[in-house]
Amino acid sequence: MGAIALIIVDIVETEVPKYLQVIVDDIDIMYQDELWSILWKVIICALIILVGRIAWRLFIFYASRKIEAGLRRDMFEKSMRLSSTFYHENKSGTIMGWFTTDIETIGEYFGWGTVMLIDASFLAIIVIVRMISVDLTLTLVAAIPIALIALWSGLSEKFMAKKWEERQSAYDSLYDFADENFTGIRVIKAFVKEQKEIHAFAKIARKNRDVNYQFGKIEAGLIRSISSAPLSTSPSANSSNSFPISICLSGLLSR
Repeated sequence: MGAIALIIVDIVETEVPKYLQVIVDDIDIMYQDELWSILWKVIICALIILVGRIAWRLFIFYASRKIEAGLRRDMFEKSMRLSSTFYHENKSGTIMGWFTTDIETIGEYFGWGTVMLIDASFLAIIVIVRMISVDLTLTLVAAIPIALIALWSGLSEKFMAKKWEERQSAYDSLYDFADENFTGIRVIKAFVKEQKEIHAFAKIARKNRDVNYQFGKIEAGLIRSISSAPLSTSPSANSSNSFPISICLSGLLSR
């Protein structure tokens, strides 16, 4: 249901520019009744988009949360049946990382990953078909930066995967240190090592913070670099770079 609602939203979103085109082209010779008829169609499209977006968010993200909860439950039941050898071979921080950040990442893949997959397939096809019907030459010109963006995204994916592994390693170290201190709290108090352990924990926590900050900074930079590219398909780019450039190109190509 969520995928169907998302596809419907994608189709309706591409209908709005057609109505606006009619208004802009024929506003001088258009009667008031015709104008209101088109405006009502735009309002109906807006309502469909509103309801559709609410629907696909509820269905898709609810399903991803159920998958995430089911995986966490299955992993817990599996962990209760594992032998003690498994826990000797794997650190507590690594296991805690599996139950927290790893499962959350899987939930994000089933949530936003599904949304981006459907958008990248159905919406891209619909937009390209509509663009070709308007102007083939302008479509070919617009395809050049889009191909470069796809190439840049593929290259940055490997780099982000490496940074993600570094972030997971920092989480594991933090979990391991916290688990060891809670387990050996009596020994730490017996030898009056509280301040030493506090400073050591602060050092590991700062490293974890720096790694996560660097990961978020790089991720935001990559997203911004793609959305700011000329003729990008993102909404933010349409309001800054893509729209004026496409207007200039269409004007030059129409001469």
